[in-house]
Amino acid sequence: MVFYTSTVHVITPLQPPSFRYPVKDKKAERPYLYPRVDWFIRQFSQCLNQKGRLMLVRYFMGLTILSFGCLSDGGTSDEPATGCRADGGVCARDQVCQPNAPGESHCADGPEASDGSTVEIDADSVLGGDSSADAGGAGGTGGSGGAGGAGGAGGAGRIETDCPIPMVGVESINVRPLDIITLDGGPSTADDDIVSYHWTVLDRPEGSVSMLLESFSNRLRPSEGGPVDDPATPSSSFFLDLAGDYVFGLRVTTVSGISAPSEQCPDPVATVVVMARDDTGIAVEMIWDTPSDGDQTDSEGSDVDLHFRHPQGQDWFREAGPFDCHFANPTPDWGAVGQLDDNPSLDIDDTNGAGPERITLDNPELTEPFGSGYRVAVHYYSGEGRFGAAPYGPSTATVRVYLSGVLASETRRELDETNAFWETVDISWSADEPEIVDVDALSRREP
Repeated sequence: MVFYTSTVHVITPLQPPSFRYPVKDKKAERPYLYPRVDWFIRQFSQCLNQKGRLMLVRYFMGLTILSFGCLSDGGTSDEPATGCRADGGVCARDQVCQPNAPGESHCADGPEASDGSTVEIDADSVLGGDSSADAGGAGGTGGSGGAGGAGGAGGAGRIETDCPIPMVGVESINVRPLDIITLDGGPSTADDDIVSYHWTVLDRPEGSVSMLLESFSNRLRPSEGGPVDDPATPSSSFFLDLAGDYVFGLRVTTVSGISAPSEQCPDPVATVVVMARDDTGIAVEMIWDTPSDGDQTDSEGSDVDLHFRHPQGQDWFREAGPFDCHFANPTPDWGAVGQLDDNPSLDIDDTNGAGPERITLDNPELTEPFGSGYRVAVHYYSGEGRFGAAPYGPSTATVRVYLSGVLASETRRELDETNAFWETVDISWSADEPEIVDVDALSRREP
């Protein structure tokens, strides 16, 4: 409802009121400009032209809902208001000056005040229609108790609570693959309390299977996962399992059930863009897809292994000595003794699903003196189901090779069963420009 009182300030319609108001969660304050300025001016121009008084009041219970009052120019004295009727006549003290057409107005009985100075009037009868709609017809008869003719065919006449505003701590970041990031929706604001922060993955590199989590069970092995993200908290954690670009979106919901972004509140859209890059000399990623595995993110599934061999290596597995980097030899010592950046590292090894696996070599050796390059291979280590379950069957492996942070090669091949062994590419490293040569040789190998 709206309050009429004689102790208010005249407000010109040339500039609608702009002010700041407190938000319930105390996180921030933001400017609020009353909407539909054209409607605002039309609704009350006659009142103001007749030297009426306009008042804005804030509803109760913490809701930022505004209403209006129009009072004839009676001031705070006991003198009657003047200049209302077309003939210049005055209205009685218990009457209200009501505009009914441009340049015309009349006196009408108003409700009695509970304390002699303030009268409570239903907002619908004052506004005469839906305040959130367009003008709705400037000349309707309106309600019976207030500014008749204000327009609108009926309705609540109230302004809906503002939409919540989803906001993020950082909009874009550059990180390295295999990093863990924390997404923060704490800066989001709303008139009501925010009860849900719903994060989603809008875009990611092909083959990425990481999920949004509340935390990780083991941050040293983030691929093992952890408890799922709790929307009651503004933050969410994510493991960047592959190189490439990721986009995350945030939707917030208030205790009143209003969400943004949504059809009701389409703007703004809060996103975080994450670019996972590194300048490692050689980085090799592998993912795989096993169609018969119903859930490739659970604790069971096919096991495919990535191999990376030094130019001096002549074989694979144990027969290669220290020159085959794989799960059984994850950090071999290559190159100069005591120098670390010329040694490869198996950074992630997945044993039960779709990958990824990743091997990096920061500072490759020149391969020309060896007469061959670094070779990449893939081994279908196990496609057998556990506890007597049927074999998983064929799995398609995808291998990506990055040279100095740039994707230089992507190859794909189906491995039909356990112990299928696929030699994919050779990498020749030179001072001028590295070169990748396809090998694409399929055989059978046992570890």
